[in-house]
Amino acid sequence: MLEDARYTLTDLLDDFAVCTDTGERLFIVAPLVRRSREPALLTHGTWLGGGKWLARRLEPVAPDLAARLEETAQAALRGASEGLTSLVTEVLDAAGGPVWEGYRRSGPLKTA
Repeated sequence: MLEDARYTLTDLLDDFAVCTDTGERLFIVAPLVRRSREPALLTHGTWLGGGKWLARRLEPVAPDLAARLEETAQAALRGASEGLTSLVTEVLDAAGGPVWEGYRRSGPLKTA
């Protein structure tokens, strides 16, 4: 599950890096912020939750992360992407780093 979260976050960060359209930026920043919380929780063995519970679960394991994500996301929506990129990279590094090469997710085997 952690590797899946790292892969998804790596992919979103890559999309964010090349996004130049302000209309598209919102739809990349929002999941980027939400998905950044997952590796932080998973590395602490914490249940992920959803919605408000995602933020509530995050506070005990990474007290300033939610506030930093909010601050850098707002700046990113205004066009200053460096802070969010740096913070997401920090989250990825703490969880084992970005995942690209060698990532494979298998589905159930099909039988004929």
